[in-house]
Amino acid sequence: MEPDSYMSFVVRFWCELSDSARRGEVEHIQTGYRWSFGSLPHLLDFLRLVTETPAVLAKLYTGEDETITG
Repeated sequence: MEPDSYMSFVVRFWCELSDSARRGEVEHIQTGYRWSFGSLPHLLDFLRLVTETPAVLAKLYTGEDETITG
């Protein structure tokens, strides 16, 4: 398998005690880029988008959208 033919992510979830909201973070292992999310649905939408359309991930590497909140 070619190194560029796969994507590895670490996904972290936690619950804020103050407002019971679920927060999350996705880290792309190959680059170390991280994206933060204010809700579980937004995090899952992000993962769906970058795995179905890998070119989107390359666009995010510009640093324009390092934090996505919802």
